[in-house]
Amino acid sequence: MHKRHSNITFTDGKTMKRTLVREHVFRILFRYDFYDREDFEAQAKLYFDSYPEYNEESADAVLTGKGITELDRAEIISRVCDAASHIGELDEAIDRVCDGWKLERIGKAELSILRLAAYEIIYDGEIEAAVAINEAVELCKKYCDAKSHSFVNGVLAKLIK
Repeated sequence: MHKRHSNITFTDGKTMKRTLVREHVFRILFRYDFYDREDFEAQAKLYFDSYPEYNEESADAVLTGKGITELDRAEIISRVCDAASHIGELDEAIDRVCDGWKLERIGKAELSILRLAAYEIIYDGEIEAAVAINEAVELCKKYCDAKSHSFVNGVLAKLIK
């Protein structure tokens, strides 16, 4: 298990908050079900092509999410690959607490958020379960149907019991 920190600190003192790292991880994990497993790693790397590289002129871009440093990229890819390596177990854990909902019926964005939060709860000892659930709910509010956050919150609450 990798040691995680709430912020990533750069040599110039700029940090990328964990919430922003998590959002990038979610965006990449969202692609998981749309590509062959061999293509997924390439997709994860292609994701960064849409973001400018960090440089001294765009230091504020890191804080707004418009710039990703090499350090950001390494952390995000590490988390994505680690989560993807556990997809089978994460899906089993989610399936056990979904009360009759088949994973195929869950929206792709909601499923990606559930997988990410389940990964953080089960495999990342540095993140408290309550924080993982709260962050998942916030991602749902941003990327999913208006009622999805209640469903995701309920599933994750059952997961931690």
